[in-house]
Amino acid sequence: MNNLSKILSYSTLGTLCAFLLQLTSVKILSIYDYGIIAKWLTDLAFLSVFFVFGLDNSLLFFSKNNNDKFNENFYRNIFFFSFICFLLMMPAIFFNSIYYISLVLSCYILAIIQSFNSFNQLNERFSKYGITNLSKNLFIFLFFFLVFILNFEISYTNYLIFYLILLFFTLLFVFIINYKPKIENFKKIEIFDKSYFIYGSKSMLNTFLAILLYSVTIYILDIFLGKEEVGLFFAASVLAKLAWVIPDSVGNLLYPKFLKINIKYSKEKVMKETYFYAQLNFLLNIIAIVLFFILGKLFINIFYGVEYKEIFYLVIILLIGNQGMVYYKILGRYFAAINEWRIQRVALIFSVIFNIILNLILIPILGIVGAALSTALAFWLCGIIMALHLHGSFIGFINLKMLFGKLLNDK
Repeated sequence: MNNLSKILSYSTLGTLCAFLLQLTSVKILSIYDYGIIAKWLTDLAFLSVFFVFGLDNSLLFFSKNNNDKFNENFYRNIFFFSFICFLLMMPAIFFNSIYYISLVLSCYILAIIQSFNSFNQLNERFSKYGITNLSKNLFIFLFFFLVFILNFEISYTNYLIFYLILLFFTLLFVFIINYKPKIENFKKIEIFDKSYFIYGSKSMLNTFLAILLYSVTIYILDIFLGKEEVGLFFAASVLAKLAWVIPDSVGNLLYPKFLKINIKYSKEKVMKETYFYAQLNFLLNIIAIVLFFILGKLFINIFYGVEYKEIFYLVIILLIGNQGMVYYKILGRYFAAINEWRIQRVALIFSVIFNIILNLILIPILGIVGAALSTALAFWLCGIIMALHLHGSFIGFINLKMLFGKLLNDK
């Protein structure tokens, strides 16, 4: 529990900063401009998938038995990211678009930060891992909170410029406090290692599908309803994703243990720990739904304003759907650690198709409520397919009787 408490505390702070950043953005941007920023952040998530190419996971997988290999793999990642950045910046500069220039450079900086932080995750240095993740949101939030305090209202273009500058200073901070790459004889580094990039491509495809699963709704709403509805749905998604902090933290905690099954840890012990944390998350998710049902309208009125009152029911629906994604977020790490990608891919492909079809049916009928229903049901479909491929996990993840029994025995 000690390592989980470390990573969870930093992840909670990071998620809180991200949430507060969105609250602040709502206050300093019009709903229309916030809709543009919501789409930019969705584009950032998508482009980052292809930019990183899954090499953050390759870095972990191919360094698990030999820490000395990490340095070589780290430089391989940086060379690849720099090459991709160069290719993408040429058309971005040609079209002279702040939107796309900021998008490419933000992806580049975040990819480097992610590779730096892989060293902390691999070596289970969870305090530094948490601080690094926290810094990505903290500095940006503090700046825009100052803008809010000074009562400035800014355009989305200024927002993007400041966002990029703050990411650059975050990278400098991360370099100062983190792993320092050793000077290598670069001529000896094999930049293109086929197995390294094949593993990364498998991870990339699954990450792309996972992001598409919960982002396709944004694009469909943008086509059928417009930027204001995108802004409302995105605000509800950010609020509902506060509940993801626990499964994300559990996944980050368990992933290095999954990688080291039969090397440092027994499978039985790791799976018992996995079920315990999943059950704890299920209990907290139920509490979150009940509390938001009671206090959600008051919270929205105070922090968002009456123009965002529609998001109350969206958040409730998405919170219920979140439990389905718990299976993906935790079991996905296990299957990745044993280099088994087919199960995740099948679950995500079916869920994405299901989400698209439901959105096209329900949005014309129910508007953004239909979008939330479609996304929540798709989350559950993904989770059920994942759980069916690990015997006992579907019930094991929600077995509160087992959880209470363990908690009482520990006392």
